Amino acid sequence: MNRKVLSNDLQDLGHVVAIDEESFIISRGDDNEYRIPKWRVERLLGNDVLVVDFRINDLMLVELASLSYRTDE
Repeated sequence: MNRKVLSNDLQDLGHVVAIDEESFIISRGDDNEYRIPKWRVERLLGNDVLVVDFRINDLMLVELASLSYRTDE
């Protein structure tokens, strides 16, 4: 946990604050948390950095898409 997350153009997206079965929850400051599906992780850089397969500008779109597919019962 607390791994740094980078976009595929190596921009800082934040850091991992929680993990569930399907997602990483990342924090970008005080009140900004985003859910990124685990399958969007492209590679690891060292032991502490996740690189995802999208650009920083697409962060909110990725989260919205992942939330629309969730089925909480």
